[in-house]
Amino acid sequence: EYIFRVRSVNKIGASDPSDSSEPQVAKEREEEPVFDIDNEMRKTLVVKAGDSFTMTVPFRGKPIPNVLWSKPDTDLRTQANIDSSDNRTSLTVEKATRNDSGKYTLTLQNIVNTASLTLLVKVLDSPGPPSNIIVKEVTKESAVLSWET
Repeated sequence: EYIFRVRSVNKIGASDPSDSSEPQVAKEREEEPVFDIDNEMRKTLVVKAGDSFTMTVPFRGKPIPNVLWSKPDTDLRTQANIDSSDNRTSLTVEKATRNDSGKYTLTLQNIVNTASLTLLVKVLDSPGPPSNIIVKEVTKESAVLSWET
């Protein structure tokens, strides 16, 4: 706690001091969480199957926000390596597979507010073997097929 007394000084001299202030507590400034990213980071990240990828996101906020990465139907604690500091977080996936494609959501939360960012990843892979093949249309010169992968 701090107590303040103020007085002014000019060419003529110094004034009498003011009455003491009420005790004041110095508190750290509070700021809502904000992502420090450019438009390039918002584009879909395209990765070849078998390659690794890392998404690094700088941020700020006071107090330092809690960081949570999520992806539907995926436990990122076992599927990825997450590294966070006071002002940036990164998620790394080694040997990406088609299952690593999708929406990754990064959530920052502190006592002021919550902020979320969705990042898209597309893993390119050769298709799996077709199944449930259906012949839809047959002509003398062609056939139209559909299947599931």
